[in-house]
Amino acid sequence: MPSSWPQWSGISFAYANGRMTAACTGSAVGTCTSPQTALVYSYDPMGRVANLWQCAPYNCGSASIWSMPYTYDLAGDVKSYWNPAVTCSPFLFQIII
Repeated sequence: MPSSWPQWSGISFAYANGRMTAACTGSAVGTCTSPQTALVYSYDPMGRVANLWQCAPYNCGSASIWSMPYTYDLAGDVKSYWNPAVTCSPFLFQIII
């Protein structure tokens, strides 16, 4: 986790030990105080991405940034991923053999 970052609502650094938690542009090295763009990750107990938060130049300064949650099936494969920029139902991933 960066030494400092904006107070975005809903951000969680769950199960982040040893994993990438944040990437920011436009801030001092080691911080995320006033990013122009940012990605923030949380993980589930299995180490899979549980949620990805993202901001762009026009919403990084706001209290809330886009939340993109992932769900998985019992085999651990991505079942759905919600992208708020897309105005349709969650993407469904299915492998057909």
